[in-house]
Amino acid sequence: MRKLLVSMLAFVACGGSTPVVKPDSKPDPKAPVVSAIPKVQGKEGVVFSPDGNGLELRVLATGDSLFVEAGTPLKLLNEQSGKGLGRADAEVEINGKVGILPNRNVLVGDRMRISPVSKIALFVATRECEPDCVSDVWALHPDGRKLLMTNSARDAAFAFSPDGLQIAVGGRGLWLLNIGTWRVFTYSEFSAPTFAPDNSLYVRGFGATDNVMRLFFNGQVSEIASEPGAPTLAVPDPVTFDDGGNTIVATFARPGGDKTVRVPR
Repeated sequence: MRKLLVSMLAFVACGGSTPVVKPDSKPDPKAPVVSAIPKVQGKEGVVFSPDGNGLELRVLATGDSLFVEAGTPLKLLNEQSGKGLGRADAEVEINGKVGILPNRNVLVGDRMRISPVSKIALFVATRECEPDCVSDVWALHPDGRKLLMTNSARDAAFAFSPDGLQIAVGGRGLWLLNIGTWRVFTYSEFSAPTFAPDNSLYVRGFGATDNVMRLFFNGQVSEIASEPGAPTLAVPDPVTFDDGGNTIVATFARPGGDKTVRVPR
């Protein structure tokens, strides 16, 4: 032992470096990142609680209240909502018990839309119907972040940019999510969003006008197409694209019949 110690000291004194002892085995590879977005389909889902607090399930058979934690698996049996009915509820089954939860807290596969690129999910559920039905729209990030884009969506349409950087929700208003900053920009005068193949965003007015416009990120717009006459739809249909994205196709609903307009980009 003494001879080994003397040899090591002599090595260091001569300008050498201390030997590095390497482990016999390699460290475990980094564990894969698991998305925080529930993997649900159809009527199957979970209890959704943005603040993480549990909820009370009103059991129909007994009238008792049963505490259920956020994330508890459930099955949606029936949605109790309709114009003028007030609060929207949902009839669900949890652990064999059938009861009532607020509809906005029932996250099931049928109520989700997922960006094919960014994997951001939208959860959409009717919140109330006083008198018209309006919906909450939540953006759910795979890392667990939740953002309420709007609690007043009506006649909603959804659009995901091809590059995965933006999500637009339209429904008597427009809500535009920038995924990088995780911020929502609201435009009360626009609706019916569509992203072109090059990620340009096209929207339409609603109500008195249904003009087609290109919406730039700074909020400025450029009018693309319009048609004389009063619209017969409160919220127009989003435009579509033809010729590989080089032609904008817009339908204008008018009393005398719909008119389709094609505009080169």
